[in-house]
Amino acid sequence: MEKQIDKEIDLRQLFLVVKKRIWMIILCTMIFTTLGSLYASKPEIPIYYSDTRVYVQTNKESINDLMVVIREPVVMEEVISQLQLGRSAEALRDQIRVNAVENSMVLRLSVLDKDPNLAADIANAIVPAYKEVARGTVFYTNVMVLTEAKAKDNPVPINPRSYLAIYAGIVAGIAFGIVAVFIMDSLDETIKSEREIEQLLGIVVLGKVTRMKRRDIVKRTKKKRNLTLRGETVGT
Repeated sequence: MEKQIDKEIDLRQLFLVVKKRIWMIILCTMIFTTLGSLYASKPEIPIYYSDTRVYVQTNKESINDLMVVIREPVVMEEVISQLQLGRSAEALRDQIRVNAVENSMVLRLSVLDKDPNLAADIANAIVPAYKEVARGTVFYTNVMVLTEAKAKDNPVPINPRSYLAIYAGIVAGIAFGIVAVFIMDSLDETIKSEREIEQLLGIVVLGKVTRMKRRDIVKRTKKKRNLTLRGETVGT
């Protein structure tokens, strides 16, 4: 029973600590939310996606080699030459992904770029560039285009504006504010309750004098005078 009472008292003390400095939690939440909003409002370059599907006339053992060769710098240089791109082969290679479709002989060549039309052009230029470079070598494999990449009329970027930073700022602000409240309370050495007096001095607290504001005293004084005047009027 005593443990339950102590637990209730502890929870009440924690609540009072938070309530006393609730302004700190609100302030931290506002600051972190503002920072999150500023981060989320930063202009971000939209990135568009385009892909083409090709059929590879080879065995499954050789298809992995093709997936590697098709992204080699020599093939990328040919794509850059065909489209007159102002970027390096390594930069273009980072924009391209090659994946097998459900472990079949069909490959998906996907391209990411800030220009949706250019993304489609790059995807369509990869296979001709590969054929131009690999023809007559041991790496050549016949590749047939199944679906050409096409830019949509109203393309949608794959990286829309995210409000995750704002939500993270709210959560971080509340958490930081609560931690700050308890740190401030731990550094506060003033006596906050009758229980602390009993623990420190070993005496029983019989009562306490509440803090009164000047306006409360004035109101009580006026009320007392009014009661006194009314009593004299009735008595006469």
